[in-house]
Amino acid sequence: MDKDSIVEIGYILYDTDNSNYTNFYSTLVWGKDYVYPKEVQEINGISEALCKKKGVSPVEIFNHMNQVFQECDVVVAHNGLNFDRPLLYNRMSELRFFPIKRPWIDTRLDIEYDSKYTSKRLGHLAIDHGIINPMPHRAVFDAYASLMLLLKYDVRSLAVNATYPLIKIGVSPCYADNERVRNLRYFWDRDAKMWCKYIRQNSLEKELGLVQLDHKVLETGDEI
Repeated sequence: MDKDSIVEIGYILYDTDNSNYTNFYSTLVWGKDYVYPKEVQEINGISEALCKKKGVSPVEIFNHMNQVFQECDVVVAHNGLNFDRPLLYNRMSELRFFPIKRPWIDTRLDIEYDSKYTSKRLGHLAIDHGIINPMPHRAVFDAYASLMLLLKYDVRSLAVNATYPLIKIGVSPCYADNERVRNLRYFWDRDAKMWCKYIRQNSLEKELGLVQLDHKVLETGDEI
């Protein structure tokens, strides 16, 4: 299995109607065909020996996660649309699981942060919002930090927004506009040779009003 094997699952169930937690869950995961790079162990502090000793099987955890998805109206993760969701869904599919689909709120992508927050890394945003994450890069603690970020914004509006598919738009500004486009959170895509941004489809008109440049829709769909 490749280096993006899932070695830890952590989540928090939160009831927005009652503004309270209903479950905290964390477990290590280990499969017989796992390869666990040392550089990953250095980031999260979880040794291969510990995963082998305490980890549950992918089959067991994927069964469990589908039960969790049944309880949820929406899933929340930081950078979840780019990393967590495709990784989880792909690994589940490899073992012939069909993940129960729910809208995902990505606290990196979906929240319109004030321009004073210059970094969109979870650790930086947590500090900027007065959130303490005692164990960064551990699953349940990162889940907690993402939830705390979410709760500082309009949860219901973000949940509705998450039902719309993602699109990737590209613009080609003149040199004088580069700084303005960068400040609007566009990134340079070397392959497309354009300044690009991922947005929800329902916010396209608003985005074009802000960027005020000719655009191309480069990708569209729920799974990009």
